[in-house]
Amino acid sequence: MKKLIIGGAGFIGSVLVGELLQRGAELIVIDKLSLGSSRYIDQNKVQLHQLDINNTYAVLETLKNEKIDEVWHLAANSDIPMGVEDINVDLEDTFMSTVSTIKLMKLIECKRLYFASSSAIYGFNDKRLHEDIGPLMPLSN
Repeated sequence: MKKLIIGGAGFIGSVLVGELLQRGAELIVIDKLSLGSSRYIDQNKVQLHQLDINNTYAVLETLKNEKIDEVWHLAANSDIPMGVEDINVDLEDTFMSTVSTIKLMKLIECKRLYFASSSAIYGFNDKRLHEDIGPLMPLSN
């Protein structure tokens, strides 16, 4: 079985890819490469496909002969100022990428999802962060 990493060619995704490879995982990376880079991925060890997760049909076609046991969802807009300037960036690259990931998982019958978030929901905070901290003061949309 293989692991699918969506947004795996970005900074955090590529570090995750390296770690999972060290653990012997078979990996498929889907990344539209708008903020990530193919040079971060060892394509001799990883299947890398330059695709937008929101193009569900193209992703399904790419995965048609693969059995995926878990999905790591790291696809999101990491350029906060760009997302604040143009709300469509966050809508497509963050919100809709999550919707598309869940839709894809249903279609490929994969039930294990790892979802990455960030501390940006807490705003600028000098306290030790934990899930019960409040109020939330998001830096992004």
